[in-house]
Amino acid sequence: MAEQLTLVLTDFEGPLDLLLHLIKQTKIDIYDIPIAEITAQYLDYLHQMQVMKLDIAGDYLVMAATLMKIKSKLLLPKSPEIAEEVIETYVDPRQELVDQLLTYQAFQKVATVLQERELQRQQLFAKPASSNPTEEFVPLARGVIKPRDLALVVSKMLMAAQVKRPVFKTVQNDEISITDKMTWIVAHLAAQPVPFEALVLNHNDRDEIVTTFLAVLELMKDRKIICEQTNYDAPMMVGLKEGISVESSR
Repeated sequence: MAEQLTLVLTDFEGPLDLLLHLIKQTKIDIYDIPIAEITAQYLDYLHQMQVMKLDIAGDYLVMAATLMKIKSKLLLPKSPEIAEEVIETYVDPRQELVDQLLTYQAFQKVATVLQERELQRQQLFAKPASSNPTEEFVPLARGVIKPRDLALVVSKMLMAAQVKRPVFKTVQNDEISITDKMTWIVAHLAAQPVPFEALVLNHNDRDEIVTTFLAVLELMKDRKIICEQTNYDAPMMVGLKEGISVESSR
């Protein structure tokens, strides 16, 4: 007998969070979601809910209707003659849902990193008072931005990537690691500071955007780079801190 789900709606932040949970639990390919299967699981979960508050359940029921609509579109018979004419303009009915899930998943990654940074900061102990009276505290330079400010820029880029995303994604096997991206960023900044967006090689690739963001956070934590913004509307500039070079960062 299959083990029944014991979670309730309040365990999730919304319908996308629930869908991602089901996709990960059943090890489904997010780029090729079997709509009939995931719809059945989603509806079954809603039926098993222990809590059914209308103010909470509304969005979940809308998602259920969306899943059933996508399922019905996929089940419609296709005429061979029509299929040949529209094959180049065909849009997979699942694509918009996949885009939403990927964007939400990317936001989760960014949020997780920020939470980890916050926990690390809370665990730090205050430095004892210096015995050297001439040593003074140096405040954060004016215009220097914080990780949360950078996260806002990343969020906008992720939303833009969703709009520009191609209908079908080609899976890449040569995804760059955060460590490799850090090395590339330091080398790229050797000449002069650049806007954060210039460090992202492919603005349509969510993974590239998130990897760049995480690499920049690591370099900021290691005190190798600095991010500055002259005013609210100006671009966020990323540059090497004084004394940092490609050789010294290896």
